[in-house]
Amino acid sequence: MLGRVLSKRLACDIACEGAFKRWYELEMHEKQRFVNGFVALYREQYPVSRSNGSLQGLSAKMNDHHRDSPSVFGIFYNDIWGRRCRRFQDPSFQSLLIPR
Repeated sequence: MLGRVLSKRLACDIACEGAFKRWYELEMHEKQRFVNGFVALYREQYPVSRSNGSLQGLSAKMNDHHRDSPSVFGIFYNDIWGRRCRRFQDPSFQSLLIPR
């Protein structure tokens, strides 16, 4: 059973690797698209979470002038990409990944 689970996870990682960009590969506009989508989806999925205010505040700090985005969103993106976090296993989070 464990072998089957691990092989499914490896197959998913291989499929994700070919189909979706990693965080470090994203252009600034792609990062901004992910961040804005993530914040909206998180609020929809977890409406009473106190994290919503923090995520909203962090997303407001994205800046075209300095060409940056908060690093925490890169962690969330990579967790979704690698399906490492149970909280983000809903298919709607997968839809936020940026295709190659």
